[in-house]
Amino acid sequence: MITNETRWELDKLMRNFNGCFINHNWELILVPKHNIYFSLEGIDTVGEVRRKVIAWVSRSAIKGVPQKTQKLIREKLNNYLGVDFDESDWDLIYTYLGNGCNGSLCEEFVESGYNIKLLEGIE
Repeated sequence: MITNETRWELDKLMRNFNGCFINHNWELILVPKHNIYFSLEGIDTVGEVRRKVIAWVSRSAIKGVPQKTQKLIREKLNNYLGVDFDESDWDLIYTYLGNGCNGSLCEEFVESGYNIKLLEGIE
């Protein structure tokens, strides 16, 4: 069950992405033109929102869409998360946390306040 705190977090995220919406499949469509979205299923906490954003939107911050869109997504994600990651940081994030490939590391990353050093030097 989504709490009020989680609803506020989703609202904070959605304010950064003009034209985004939640569809009938309970998916948050952040960039409709490029079908950038993630499922809201199983999200009960603020941390889960942030982990899903990192796991499922980080790819579009560095590949798969036009460079102009990538840059815009990086700016919006940085604003939402309160960080100042550059393209190489987002590449590192996608490499080790994208597509839900390492849930426990993603959780640690979010809980650390997005300490990029956790991802540096991983081989």
